[in-house]
Amino acid sequence: MAEAIKLFLKESGLEAGHNVQRIYAAWDEASMASVHTISKYYRDGILYVTLRSSMARTHIQMQKRDILRQMNVILSKDPLFVRKDSETEYVKEIVLK
Repeated sequence: MAEAIKLFLKESGLEAGHNVQRIYAAWDEASMASVHTISKYYRDGILYVTLRSSMARTHIQMQKRDILRQMNVILSKDPLFVRKDSETEYVKEIVLK
């Protein structure tokens, strides 16, 4: 079933938007900071995150490398994330605001 959904997303041109939503979900799961997150924006391998708390931003800044690694693991195991064969990292960088 997951393969059929991925094929539909590719053929209908919805692949990119769907992947961005999966990346946002991976951020929420890996960072556990969804309650502190005001906005998220993804472009060209970079996830831009605006946080409402400077304390949360400082805490996440210290754990950014681990969160980034964990997000890519989550995405690699996600059966609904549409992968490109050449990609090993889906999110290359996180920028906190």
